[in-house]
Amino acid sequence: MAETDWRKVVNDLKRLCTQPTEQQQALAAILAVPVDLSTPAPVAAALLRAHLRVPLDLAKARAFGESEYEYLRDLVNDTGLAIPCAETLPSRDLLASWILVAQAQRSILHSNAFSQKWAILLSMRLGESTRDDTVRSPLLVPQVD
Repeated sequence: MAETDWRKVVNDLKRLCTQPTEQQQALAAILAVPVDLSTPAPVAAALLRAHLRVPLDLAKARAFGESEYEYLRDLVNDTGLAIPCAETLPSRDLLASWILVAQAQRSILHSNAFSQKWAILLSMRLGESTRDDTVRSPLLVPQVD
């Protein structure tokens, strides 16, 4: 069943964008794969897969095109996410993980912006005053931080 509480979805997306999971951190330590704690979980997963590609006989890593990296740059313009340059991304898998993180961050930004606009419109509809775009209605759900 799909999640219907937007706040929970936003919180899940935020967790996705933050750091590697505990299991990823443990595996990285065992395999001596350098994974920084600021690395988003999908990127850490791609780094671990890349390290295990040969021992596990995984499919060969595929290259990506300029248009795919251009899409990531477009997403970054919306989110402000710091991404590596194209030359340091060895595969489409790693690029796709950065795209996933950028899309998640964009979804978070848009969800928060939408909830703020909705709250303002609703308060205006209810005849409540707003000051500095701050809504005072107890009916409204606060923005997720």
